[in-house]
Amino acid sequence: MRSITRLFGCMVMCALMLGVGGCFIPVTDVPADGDDPVVERALFQGTVYLIGQAFDDELFDDLQVQIDFQDYDGQAADAPVAIDGEAVADLTAQQIEGLEATLDAGFALILIDATEEQIDALRALIGDEMPDFTMPDGITVAEVYAVDVEPDGSIFQWVQYPPAYDAESDQSDGQAPQISRANLLVQWLTENGARQDAEAAQQAKTAANMAAANNDLVTSSSAFVNQSNFTKEKNNYQLAHYIYTCHSNDSGDDWFYVQQQCVFSGSGAYRGHGAHVWIASMVNFVRWYMRTIDVDAWMSGTESKPQQAGMMQSSPETINNTETVTSGVSWNISGKVTVGAEKDGVKTGAEFGSGLSISHSKSVVVRDCEVINKSNDRGSNAHWLYTFKRPAAQAGAHPLTHPPSLSVGTFQPLNQWIWRLSPQLRQDKTPMKVRLNVALGGSWAISGGFIYPLAFEYPNMDGGNWTFDVNIPYPPTSAQ
Repeated sequence: MRSITRLFGCMVMCALMLGVGGCFIPVTDVPADGDDPVVERALFQGTVYLIGQAFDDELFDDLQVQIDFQDYDGQAADAPVAIDGEAVADLTAQQIEGLEATLDAGFALILIDATEEQIDALRALIGDEMPDFTMPDGITVAEVYAVDVEPDGSIFQWVQYPPAYDAESDQSDGQAPQISRANLLVQWLTENGARQDAEAAQQAKTAANMAAANNDLVTSSSAFVNQSNFTKEKNNYQLAHYIYTCHSNDSGDDWFYVQQQCVFSGSGAYRGHGAHVWIASMVNFVRWYMRTIDVDAWMSGTESKPQQAGMMQSSPETINNTETVTSGVSWNISGKVTVGAEKDGVKTGAEFGSGLSISHSKSVVVRDCEVINKSNDRGSNAHWLYTFKRPAAQAGAHPLTHPPSLSVGTFQPLNQWIWRLSPQLRQDKTPMKVRLNVALGGSWAISGGFIYPLAFEYPNMDGGNWTFDVNIPYPPTSAQ
């Protein structure tokens, strides 16, 4: 009987829609459930020195509330130093010497409202401890660029880009999102001295102890970590790439082990449940939850060229209808290999005559999300597509179920892979390219009288599309 009712309801709705020209049911901007979230300010417990006063950036207004900035005297090396991008060209010899000492002492250098040219100019003054940097496609300025060197020699590069806006947008994301972005920097600064993934390091140590014949790449080498932070529609998307490298002395190949640690926050764009009356029926809708997240990474110029870049392993695998998925890799690199390391504060290379091992696994929550591993679909790329379930029709006060909690909260997938790279890529200083594409979904249902709720879908909304380079330092070819 219910199926007959639903069929009849569909026929009635089709007739109604055709009666108004077959148009899509309009949805007005009725306020959704709840207000914009209240975001607490995170306060940095310490001082950050400051060079320059010409800041013209809304984010800096919030940073001034959350961080105690003090003018830099050009000599101190006991706290992070923030620099106005416009002030890089006017740095004095004394300030440059102080900045070098700051980085050597384990404190971050921070550029605010800086262009790629200004970041490159600071690197030319400071030296190779600052990695190469390339601005993402279509972006001309970084709200915040920061670099730090940990005690083990690992280099951490952290970038916050301005929010992306559509052409019709009012070009303002409000105070709460600005505070959220400022909080990200405060959190990163607070992690100084302990940025390494403690869980990953502990698992690697355990694996290395179990495999006594092999050394472990993660614990034997310095890491290069690049974290990029993007914002659109008040959602924040973080991609942190933990990269461990070694060089095969026997073959001349380089090996890259990449952990892509993601933190995708979908609460900003989510509008919750809303409703309005349409032709004597109630239209209920829910917008905008994260519908799909597509993350693709490849070595630039190696598409469909497996002889230049070989994908040895990638994880997690394709899976659906499960609460968790295991992201894990395990590999042995045989022969004599060299890694980058640091000893007594001096960068050096370390050789291992019996090879190295890679072993790491972690369980990731993927509730109500389909995971598709699309790696190698363009050669040797590392590629995943995450698709969340849509709300379904139901009887009751809300004819639509809520979207999956991960799609409107915090979703933290971990993608891992191992590449074997030909010597040509080192010679060309080939970077890794990464593309992030997010689509936001909307659903609506109509109910009234004898009609059982019927669920429909809006076209997906662009939640953000970014392509950027990660300039990974290649490992040394011999012990130094």
